[in-house]
Amino acid sequence: MLVIDKFSVEIETAAGSDHRPRFSFNGHVTDFDGSEGGTASGQTFRGSFEPYSFPHELTLLGPDAGDWRIRRIRVSFETSARGTYVVEFGSVTLDGTTAADIWRPPPQPVYDV
Repeated sequence: MLVIDKFSVEIETAAGSDHRPRFSFNGHVTDFDGSEGGTASGQTFRGSFEPYSFPHELTLLGPDAGDWRIRRIRVSFETSARGTYVVEFGSVTLDGTTAADIWRPPPQPVYDV
């Protein structure tokens, strides 16, 4: 299995309220370690976390109050075994009852034959 050393998230918000994003990693809800920016209308939030663990589930949770109309989510995964890879997600609206699945395994290696 693949160990995620670190992941970084960038959230571009089209409209919303400025609540600090939280996420669930393998069922554990937590805050980002390092963060900057915000999630109010037109803002960009950047945060990271170093789980050093096998990912089974990774979701971005909606705000406690109000909602976020997210324009784009960009997630960078850093691994010792496969290097760094980036996944981008399009627009989504999140509120206190919804979450966005942002876990994606790395692309399969490509070989010339």
